[in-house]
Amino acid sequence: MRGIAICRSLLCITVLLLFAKHSASETYVVAPDGSGDYPTIQAAVDASVAGDIIELLPGTFRGEGNRDVEVYTQFEIRSQQGDPSACIIDCEGTEQEPHNGFRFYYYGTLEGVSIINGHFIYGGAVYVCCSAVDTSYLNCVFAHNTAFGGGAICAQGLVFMTNCTFYANRADHGAHIMAYDWGWSIPQNCIFACGELDTPFYSADYVEDMVCCNVFGNEGGDYVGPLAQFENVEGNISLDPLFCNPEGDNLFLCVGSPCAPFTPPNEECDLIGALGIGCGSTAIESTTWGRLKAFFRE
Repeated sequence: MRGIAICRSLLCITVLLLFAKHSASETYVVAPDGSGDYPTIQAAVDASVAGDIIELLPGTFRGEGNRDVEVYTQFEIRSQQGDPSACIIDCEGTEQEPHNGFRFYYYGTLEGVSIINGHFIYGGAVYVCCSAVDTSYLNCVFAHNTAFGGGAICAQGLVFMTNCTFYANRADHGAHIMAYDWGWSIPQNCIFACGELDTPFYSADYVEDMVCCNVFGNEGGDYVGPLAQFENVEGNISLDPLFCNPEGDNLFLCVGSPCAPFTPPNEECDLIGALGIGCGSTAIESTTWGRLKAFFRE
């Protein structure tokens, strides 16, 4: 009997150790050239379990498996360096060949990445597909994405956005963001600039709060619709962000930008947007966004 008890104890310990190993989060690395732990972002997502982390190496991710990524489990996808200018997901979407970056069917977080050139019916860059699914976006750039609803993000759940830059996204409903059903948005320290066709936000419900944001130059107006209540309060402004070279898609900030940390008129606000000061008082060609992308193609 004593031997059986010992065996049972050992079996319990073994099971507990295996469970602990399985429950501990894993970090998987993916590179644009297909090296790393998995060849594509989708492959890493499919192999992950709740709580895991997927880290993306610097470069530009393109093609099958690196766009239209479907996420069914809660975990974090982030750039290894935390620099969205160095980690780009180029969806290469068009009206004829629609693609976006991610489709969330469960809770998730994106951090330190840029998603560009998406073209999809809902959510040009990201579509959150299920009601009451909450997603977070930290230090991300969404640029030149197109959709019928939500040029950058379309969501039915709570959308947390912190230190993100939204630029030149385009949609019939919500140039940058569309939230509906249970969709609430909470942007903090974000830039929403140069949206096309519609107002920056389209919301069937409301924007719960907005702090230290800059909404500027949007075709459908700036602090309109669900954003109207936040104009000129809680550090929110509507001023030219002074990007280094917006025509060249360099979305770093010039010296003196009102989005720079603790800069008048926002002495109380830290950095607004995803990218800090990257040029002098005028644009410099050598750091254009296009040149950064070209570098990663080499």
